[in-house]
Amino acid sequence: ILELAGGAHGVHAQVHAFNIVGSLVSKKALSARVDGYLDAVLVRILEAYTHPDWSVRNAASIAFNLVVKRRVATASFTEFFARFPALYRHLLAHIGALVRDHGATDTQQASLFAVLTLLARLQPSAYIATAAPSDQQPHAAAEPLDPEAFVAPLRECARQRTFRIREAAAYALVPIVHPSRAAALC
Repeated sequence: ILELAGGAHGVHAQVHAFNIVGSLVSKKALSARVDGYLDAVLVRILEAYTHPDWSVRNAASIAFNLVVKRRVATASFTEFFARFPALYRHLLAHIGALVRDHGATDTQQASLFAVLTLLARLQPSAYIATAAPSDQQPHAAAEPLDPEAFVAPLRECARQRTFRIREAAAYALVPIVHPSRAAALC
């Protein structure tokens, strides 16, 4: 299914693959088996947001919505990315590239909005909620799987022209930034 979602067999096959992915993700009985592929599924979905065909982007949006509702909303930042470390690196690179391009096209903005939505739906980690405020600057180098790595690109998103991107970036910062550091980031 992931091969089909990659577009190797045409637009119709890709749309059907995303519909199947959405159906599989929504089944509770399959959750343990689907979780092993969730990082690859999300990468394919984010790639599909920039597809020239609307039907592919639409099917990817529907699959993304199901993935986020069923698998992301109950996980903390630390739990989610500990299960999917490759996704952490991919999302960080993806959001960084989109911010460098300033979300120039509508499809790039849709992809950026999807990443921001995913980050915003995560729950604050116990580490973040109980940790002492960091003395690091917002642009300091971050350790692997450190939420701090997302702060700089999210701050750039908060400077975008599009209001919804700025708003989504603000919501995405909530599970990432310790409350005592929030005022320093404004």
